[in-house]
This record gives sequence, C-alpha cells and structure tokens, in this order.
Amino acid sequence: SMDTSRLKALFVPMAPVVRWWLGEIGAMLPLSLRRFFSVHRLQVRASHDKLCVVNPNSAPGEEDCHDLGHAGASSEILQPSGGKHRCELLLDESLVLVREVELPLEAESTLRRVLSFSMDRYTPFTESDVLFDYKILRRDVVNKKITLTLYVAPRDGVEPAINALASMGIETATMDVVSDSVNGRAGIELCPAEW
Repeated sequence: SMDTSRLKALFVPMAPVVRWWLGEIGAMLPLSLRRFFSVHRLQVRASHDKLCVVNPNSAPGEEDCHDLGHAGASSEILQPSGGKHRCELLLDESLVLVREVELPLEAESTLRRVLSFSMDRYTPFTESDVLFDYKILRRDVVNKKITLTLYVAPRDGVEPAINALASMGIETATMDVVSDSVNGRAGIELCPAEW
C-alpha cells in the first residue's frame, strides 16, 4: 500500500488545477447558488416581530431570538466574527401567501414571466410589491394544464428583517419558507437575482 507522503506527492501538483476547475464550475452556477456557497452561512428565522439566529454549533432548537424593532441593540450578539457573513433567511409561514394556481401547459416555458405579469390576478399585490417563487405540483398533458404552488412574500413584510440583518453586516443570500417538510423548508428561492 502507498504511504501518505507518496500520495501527497501525487496530489499536491494537482491542487492548482483542481482549484481552477472548481472555480470554473462555480462560475457556471446560478448567482443564488454562488452566493449561498461563497461564504460562511448562518440560518436566520424571521417572523413579524422576531429574528432568530440558529447557531450551527448549538443544540437543536437552541436559537438566539431578538425583537425586530430592537435588532440594532443586539447586533454584537448576531454579528459573526471574522468578516462578511451571509445567511439563509427562513420566513415564518405567516409572512407568506401560498396559492395553488392552474395555468395552460404552454405557459411552462415562461412561468416566471406569466406569474409576474398576472400577480394581481392571483394575489392582492402587484409584482413590484412582492418576492415570489413557485413549485410545480403536476402536469396534466391530457387537459393541457399545469398546476403549481405559488409562494408570495410582500416586500414590506420581509424588508424589516433583511434591513436589520444588513445593519448587522449580514447579507441575505437565500430566502425560503418554513414548512412541515423533512428539512423544515419549502425548497424555494425568494431572493431576487438583483441581490
């Protein structure tokens, strides 16, 4: 069997090539995934009046919760050490409107645009008032229909949490919704591309 020094001698010259290759692969990822993996990530849960930071090293269920109105006062608690950090923001279900929507099957290739354009038909909001994403539930080829779940977060309900985190030097990298699924989230991305 090969000893570790011989293995090291084989792999050390490859390190620059591997780093370059991983950089190239990373550049091909969507912006939201690049941001998600680029820096240390915290998990923050937001409700109407609270921000709860989940420390990855703490016991399950152990969170630092702070009133949203006084988030600035607790910035030294939330401020991670060692520079810029980003978080996965999980929105409480009470901050999000969830609707089942049925559309013609031919709309599938432009679903985001179609939903954007007709947001006021499915919700009490216009497209500029909300962050949204969707999950396809089923395709009915016979009746030429597609059914999806539309998740809509009014910006004025979400921005206090995002602004409080920003004031603490924490950038929101991804945004999902708390759910009863196995991993505790809906599996959507509400963070707009321009962030």
